[in-house]
Amino acid sequence: MCSVVENAFMHAPIGMAVVDITGRVLRVNPAMCRIVGCTAEEIYSRPFPGLSDPCDVDVDTPQLAELLDREIEAYHVEKRYRHAHGHLVWVLLSVSLVRDDEGQPLYLIAQGQDISERKVCEGRLEHLVDHDFLTSLFNRRYFELALAKETKSVARYGGGGAVLLLDLDDFKAVNDRFGHKAGDDLLRRVASALQSRIRETDVLARLGGDEFGFILPQVDAGQAEVVAAGIVRAVRRQTTVLAGHRIQITASVGVALFDGLTDIEILAAADLAMYDAKEAGRDGFAVYRSQPSTASNVMHTSRAHSRRVRARSA
Repeated sequence: MCSVVENAFMHAPIGMAVVDITGRVLRVNPAMCRIVGCTAEEIYSRPFPGLSDPCDVDVDTPQLAELLDREIEAYHVEKRYRHAHGHLVWVLLSVSLVRDDEGQPLYLIAQGQDISERKVCEGRLEHLVDHDFLTSLFNRRYFELALAKETKSVARYGGGGAVLLLDLDDFKAVNDRFGHKAGDDLLRRVASALQSRIRETDVLARLGGDEFGFILPQVDAGQAEVVAAGIVRAVRRQTTVLAGHRIQITASVGVALFDGLTDIEILAAADLAMYDAKEAGRDGFAVYRSQPSTASNVMHTSRAHSRRVRARSA
């Protein structure tokens, strides 16, 4: 390289490497060394693809083949590299090809930019799209999408399932008396207790305020009631001391089986059952019982079809 080009290469703010067609590194600049945490000598001793995390070694293999076949002039890909200290580094890799006068491939010019911070921010944003910021549970958006998907699957392939809606009893009084921070702390404690009551296949979400929703795939009425009773007991155990006062927390839970209902009808049925549980004295659950051939009229069906159940103490 001439002195000007050499100087630009060595002092470039992004990582750069000259790599032959076999993957051997011919030149590397300090910025690339910093990205992977290796000295230039260490990089020269191993093939360039080997710097990638093992899971991402072949990520750009199709693009490289297209580059060699003249189908593209350059490519860009995001891949992970394994730093010498062991942690992963996300890199935006840009690769172009230098050919000789006869068009034969000579070497690759690889440029790498550390985008780890950007990937962390993207991950946080993606998390916020589907998760509640306070409890880290799924949010209403995710819950409704998951319920729509599950009901369509059951309608097509068969099987059972249930939705549970939970509302904390007298939660407003906690906020009014002790402040919203105390209320937020209580919601986080309840969320943690609820997570311990579900299976990996279940969906638990905070739907808003002090309301939580559960999707229980492939359960029958008896199994759904067992889960509801356990949830009521789990919440009841969440006693807390606020401003020197011992507060007993309870919840009302509404249960609705899929029973051929749509996702909207199931939510409406579970909501009716939840209010039945509150009217029955709270600290318990109620099960919505739809009658055959009335599924399409679930919004207008009397609450008399719900069975109120008081969850007994463990």
